[in-house]
Order: sequence, then C-alpha cells, then structure tokens
Amino acid sequence: MIANLHAEFELLLWVRDFGAAHARLFPPGSEGARLLAEIATTVDVLTRYAAFTELNALIEKLQRAIPVTHRLQGAAVAGKSTGGGNC
Repeated sequence: MIANLHAEFELLLWVRDFGAAHARLFPPGSEGARLLAEIATTVDVLTRYAAFTELNALIEKLQRAIPVTHRLQGAAVAGKSTGGGNC
C-alpha cells in the first residue's frame, strides 16, 4: 500500500511539474489551469503533512529513547541551578 501511495504522489508531482513547465498551454481561468492549480496545492499540502509526520515520528522516537524520569530529573536539576526554576 505504501508503494502505491508513493507512486500516486510521484504522479501528482509529475503532473504539477508538467503544468508549471507548460503553463502557457492552460489559459488563466480555464478548467485545465484550475485543475493544475488544485494539484499544485494538493502536492504542497501533502508535502507539508509528510514533513510534519516525519518530524512527529522523530520526536516520538527521541522521547522513547530518553526515559521520562531522566528528563524530569534534568528539569529539576536545571530549576535548582537557576535559583528556583520559576520561568
């Protein structure tokens, strides 16, 4: 399934790039120009979502790698060393 999603995304990228390279063939306001604009927007949204998802996965991985007790102890030590820990 992931391979299919990747292939579909690659196709959307190809169509977006084709539309950008041949924009003169699609007059402003035409159905083709509208559809290509929607595809470009969709690619942008999917790209940002993928980056966000990858970042969240990395954060979760790091959080699992650093035990909570160590993070809490580190925060407590940092609070004491700054004179009370009030922000």
